[in-house]
Formats: sequence, structure tokens, C-alpha cells
Amino acid sequence: MNKPFISIVVPVFGEGFDASLFYKELDEALSDWARFEVIFVNDSFEDENWRSIKKQEGLVDNIISFCNGENRGQHFSTKIGLEKVNGDYVVVSDCDGQDNPCEIKKMFNMLEQDCFDIVFGQRVNRKDGLVTILLSKIFYSIINIISGIKYDEKTTSFSVAKSFLVKSLLEKKHEKVIYGISIRKITKNIGYIEVCHRVRNKGKSSYSFCSKVKLALEVIILCLNSSSPEVMSGEE
Repeated sequence: MNKPFISIVVPVFGEGFDASLFYKELDEALSDWARFEVIFVNDSFEDENWRSIKKQEGLVDNIISFCNGENRGQHFSTKIGLEKVNGDYVVVSDCDGQDNPCEIKKMFNMLEQDCFDIVFGQRVNRKDGLVTILLSKIFYSIINIISGIKYDEKTTSFSVAKSFLVKSLLEKKHEKVIYGISIRKITKNIGYIEVCHRVRNKGKSSYSFCSKVKLALEVIILCLNSSSPEVMSGEE
């Protein structure tokens, strides 16, 4: 049986990213059952994170890297990474270590067995502060009312999707991509599964209060500008 080919898109920002450790965890979690590539998008200039990525890229042959040259934001970086994938399946993962690579197989199995277009992870025992969790509940309640798109605050961008869905998303060239929201505009064939949410490797979230407010406004504008979701099937 051929191993599935999975592309993992990882926007990178914040202090102390260790590409070697990140890659090692992916390799241990995936290599027995899948082929994979990693697309690191460094959302900054050529800093220590970038040097860590390039060092690891020199040791293996399944890393693709891109540097934005400035801070453009997580969702911009995610879109850059999605444009470079080659796999039949696409994973989006944060770089801070809170997304456990061992959960990818569980999401993949659900995707295949239940014929979903995408499966999102839902965080169990969320390792964020109470204020962050409360603000998330309020924010996504507003988004649900405005857009009519079901979005639970426990749901993360950590997910496994079939590549045709990502290609369809990227065809909307002039529309801003906010991954979790944008995906829900083009398919209702979505699965959800509980995943382990780990403690951040180092430091705090790179999102300041102002950047969170900005993101919230961008999401609301995206939802207000969208018509009713265009439903796609799981067939290519």
C-alpha cells in the first residue's frame, strides 16, 4: 500500500523557534505511515528562526522554506505556504509546539474513513489563559451570528485537508485568506476531532491585544463580504 503524501504548512514567528526539534517530532510521528514535506514560512526578516530553518533544510530533502522579509501576519504566511504544497493532503500547524504531530494520523484516519474534505482538531484541556479563552468564546459567538458559519472556540487551524480543497481556496486570488473561516465558505463537509493541546515551547503568544483586535475586524469584514457558503463535494 502506498503511503499518503502529506504537506505540512508552518508559519513561523516569535522567539526561539527550533526547526530541528520541530522536524524531529514530525518525522517520528509520520515517517512510519506517510511521506511528508514541510513548508516553513518565516514571517519576519532573516533572523535566528530563519537560520534555524535553513540549517535543518540543509540536512534533509523534504523541507521548503520561504522568508517574508517582514512581519505580514500568520494568515498571510499560511497562504504563502499553501501555494507551495505538493502533497495529496495538507496539514496546517502552528510553530509553537502546542499542536502535537502525533494527532495528525488521528485526523487523517477520520478524514479518509468518513470521507470529509477537511478535519479540524478541537483542543482538549486548552493550555491558554482564562482571559484568552473567554475572549475567544465572545469573538466566535459574534462570528457565528454575523456569518452563519459554525465555529467553535475550541477549534484550531490545526487540520488535515484534501489538496483539492486547498486548490479551490487559492483560486480566489483576490480574496484574503483566513484559513479556518475561508475554508468554511467553500465546504460544509467538515469533520472535527478532539486533539491534545500542549503547553507552548517558549515564551508567550506573538499576538498582542492590538493585533488580536485587528484580526477580529478582518474576520468580521471577511464574513460580512461573503455570501452564503458555496458547498463543495469531496470529489475532485
